[in-house]
Amino acid sequence: MTQSAAPPAARRARWPLPVVGLLLAILGFAAMLDAWRLTARTANPVIMADAWYFIDVFVEPQVEGHLAWRDFFAKREATDHSQPLHKAWLAANVRWFGLDFRLDALVAFGGLVLCTLGLLAVGLAARRGRPGIGDVVVLAAIPLLMFSLNSHEIYDWPLVTQYYLGLPFVLLLFAACARDAPGGATSVFAAALAALVVLDGGGVLAAIAACAGLLLRSAARRQWRVGGVRVGAIVAAFAAYKLAWALLMPPLPPSAAGGLFEALRGLPSDFASWWSMVAIAATSSLVHIDHLRDWAHAPEAALRWVSVIGAAMLVLHAAFWVAARRTLREGVAGAFACMLMLYVYGMWAGIVLGRVPVFGVDYLWQARYVAFFQLAIVALALQWLASAPPAGGDGAPRRGRLALASGVVLTLLLGALQVPIAARTWARPQYLPDHYARSASALYCIAAHPGRADLVCPPEHAVCGWSPEVRDRLVAVLVRHQLNAFSPAFQSRHGLHPDPVVDRGCVPSDG
Repeated sequence: MTQSAAPPAARRARWPLPVVGLLLAILGFAAMLDAWRLTARTANPVIMADAWYFIDVFVEPQVEGHLAWRDFFAKREATDHSQPLHKAWLAANVRWFGLDFRLDALVAFGGLVLCTLGLLAVGLAARRGRPGIGDVVVLAAIPLLMFSLNSHEIYDWPLVTQYYLGLPFVLLLFAACARDAPGGATSVFAAALAALVVLDGGGVLAAIAACAGLLLRSAARRQWRVGGVRVGAIVAAFAAYKLAWALLMPPLPPSAAGGLFEALRGLPSDFASWWSMVAIAATSSLVHIDHLRDWAHAPEAALRWVSVIGAAMLVLHAAFWVAARRTLREGVAGAFACMLMLYVYGMWAGIVLGRVPVFGVDYLWQARYVAFFQLAIVALALQWLASAPPAGGDGAPRRGRLALASGVVLTLLLGALQVPIAARTWARPQYLPDHYARSASALYCIAAHPGRADLVCPPEHAVCGWSPEVRDRLVAVLVRHQLNAFSPAFQSRHGLHPDPVVDRGCVPSDG
């Protein structure tokens, strides 16, 4: 006896889903391809900024033949990050590619793709593998955000792109903590230890977020055993990591920041500054102020938009935690979303404590911080998927329609916003080849004038602020081993050949 066919109404409700899913998959792939093209075209191949530190503590020992395993964990001070995964790739880059920093960004882009796929898997798990049309639309918000061109620095500053090599370890920790199966202490311990080793300070923030999420979930369920065991596993991983560091690594110089209490004393005390710090992070997660200034044509109008967008985002964050009271009791996605949101809050707090006392509130506008802040909207999308009634389920019709409409409308607005953002970001690359050429020419000029203390360098060459002896030693390493701008293959690949006229630009005119 054959089963009766589905009612015509059910068929009408379900048949467009594959079509909608395919269209949105194409849209997500297009966003990924656009971000990849931007990375491949604009990522800076020339040494810049903090990369000079890695030349000093890692690349020179490698090429001179005295690299030790401890060098993979070297830090400038206690508050610095060791970045062993980045250094492992750096070693490969030196050996096989002549230290081309554009490849750093391209390799790290693979981590961004992996993170996006993992977040999509969590979103599908929230719908138990049976998403409705509205769910598929909201799922599309994840790749639209992860591959958004909201911040050019995510793609053209390779050291920023490298963040996505470590982020999968954070997501793996949250997934291990959020899973519903009993036990799991071993997998949580392993995931926490991996995050701590790879991300160091960032791993500590991820561990704190995971512990807080586990405790909130235990309170919501009124079941403390599983959550307590997993929190204990994270604490054990942290203790093991700190003990291993104390036993195996040399002492670190003290932090120049002066510690937590010094940072707290340096924070502003007025409400306007605190509101600015919140509104900046909330607005940057959606649209960076550089875009707002360009569209508004006036700084005052852009700042008004920051207040409006910041207030709207705070409403969404409040709705997130209202929904979390229920989703924390249910499946994996709600707990995962809470841990991800707490991680974003932790990254914001770290920037506020570590940078604001020194550089001021506006330092939060640094475009690279968008990589952290936009994860908050991903968490919002995951929470929506975790809290919305099942597609075609028997939940309250009004509630279901409202949830569907709000998620779909917000995702469509998010998608529409990406068009002008991408257009503005793609207007930048025409200026970058000349900038990279000047940066490489400065290196050629520095190499041609060793010993001079009065060289004029672009600000991205931090080495020029060091002593002439250190500067000349590091540049000589690059020349001797034909690395970066001094590699013939690099010069041919990027069209950055020495120019005998331009290369005299680092010498003062009276010299």
